[in-house]
Amino acid sequence: MKKTFFIVSILSFFYISMNGQAAFVHTADRSSISRHWTTLNHASTNNNSEAVVFVTPAQAPHNHAIGVRYFGRRWTIINEDERSMTEGSRFNVLVVQPSDNAFIHIARAGTRNGHITFIDHPRLNGRPEARILVTQRFEWSGPFNNAPIGVYFDRTNNRWGIFNENRSFIPLNAQFNVLISDQIFEVVASTPQHNSFFFNHPSTDKAVGTLVFATQTGTTVLNPQHVGVRFDVGRWGVENPRTDLRMPVNARFFILAVRPSTQTVRDVRIGVLCPTRRTGGDTEFGRAPFITFRTDLQINRDRSQLDAVIYFKAQERQPDFSTVEQTFTRTIWRAPVGMAISHLNTASSFSTTFWSHLATTELGICSDGKINHVDLHAGGMFQALQIIGDTGASDISEDEDCRCDTQIRLMEFNPIQVVLVARMF
Repeated sequence: MKKTFFIVSILSFFYISMNGQAAFVHTADRSSISRHWTTLNHASTNNNSEAVVFVTPAQAPHNHAIGVRYFGRRWTIINEDERSMTEGSRFNVLVVQPSDNAFIHIARAGTRNGHITFIDHPRLNGRPEARILVTQRFEWSGPFNNAPIGVYFDRTNNRWGIFNENRSFIPLNAQFNVLISDQIFEVVASTPQHNSFFFNHPSTDKAVGTLVFATQTGTTVLNPQHVGVRFDVGRWGVENPRTDLRMPVNARFFILAVRPSTQTVRDVRIGVLCPTRRTGGDTEFGRAPFITFRTDLQINRDRSQLDAVIYFKAQERQPDFSTVEQTFTRTIWRAPVGMAISHLNTASSFSTTFWSHLATTELGICSDGKINHVDLHAGGMFQALQIIGDTGASDISEDEDCRCDTQIRLMEFNPIQVVLVARMF
C-alpha cells in the first residue's frame, strides 16, 4: 500500500544578505571564543573559504586591531595583538563573494612603502572618487599587523593606499580584504564629542536595525585608534574605544549601511517527484521500504533565488535490498530585480526517517493504496508533505511516468519569510 506522510520541520538560525553577500551581527560568547579569536557559525561563512569578509566592532568598545581568518571550515574574527577575545564583544559582519569589487590585497615588496601598501587595481587606479572598505585578513603564514588601519588616495602614484594610522611598518605579505561600492559614503567628524562623532545620513538616521561598517580615510587628520560604530538617540556614530581617546576634529570615515527588508512568500507547492536512480536490487520492494527524507532551503550563490534541495531514499531492508535514491533541486522563489536574498526568518532545514507501510494488496496492477495523515506541528517548514513508499505493483520507476511508483507526492510549504537587501553592485 502506498502511504502518505505529512512531516514537520525544525526552526533553525538565519541571517541577511545582498548581491552574493550577507550581513549579520556576531556576538563573542563562551561557546565561540578560543584564546584571541571568536568563531563565526553562519550559513554564509561556514565551508566558504572563498568569502571576502569585513567586520566592524559595534555597540561595544573593542580596543584591539582585528582581522579575519579561515580556520577549520569556519571564519573567525581575531585580535591582531593576540590578546584574549573579550566575551560580549559585538561585530557587524559583511560577507561578499570574490569579484572585481571584492578582492584580497597583499602587501608585496613592490607595493609596500613603510607604513603604506598601495593597491594596484583597475577599478581604483586613477579614481580618487572611489569609496572602499578594508578589513585585515590573516593566513596561517601570517603575519599579524597590530595597528589601526586607514585608506587614502595618493595623487603622486594615482593609487589608493592602505596605511597604519600609527605609522608602524606594515609587515611584508600582510593581507587585506577590499570592497569597492558606490553605496559607501564619507562622513567628517566636524563636531566630535569626546571619543565619538554621530552623523546624519538618509541610510542610517533612525535605522536601529541597519548594520553599519566603517573604515578610516585620509591623512590630513590621523586617528590612530581602533574605531567601532554605535547607534544612540536615533543616529549612528563612529567611536574610539575609550572615552579618554578623543576623536580628532575633521577625522574622516568611509561608511557602508546595510538595511534589510522582509517579504513573506506564500503558496509554495512542489508536485510529484519520482525518483528513478536505482542503486540496489530490483524494482520491487518485497517488504515495506525504509524512507529517508530531507529538505534544505538554500540561497543560490548570487542571492537571486531560493532553492529547495530535496533528498529522498527508499530502501528494502531484506535481500535483495532494492533501493532508490535521488536528490532534486527546485527553484521556489526569485528575488525582485535590484534586490538580493539576505537570509530566512523561518525554517530552512528538515529531515526525517520512517518505515513505509506495506501495500494492502500486491496484485501487480496499478494501486496507490490508502493515504495516511500525520498531525503537523505549527511553525515548521511544511503545511503538508505526502510520501508514498510501497505500492501495489512494481515500486521503483524506470521512466518519466510516476503513476503507482514510489514518490514524493506533495510538498506544501508554510509561508516563508525572506529578508532582502538592495544589491550593492
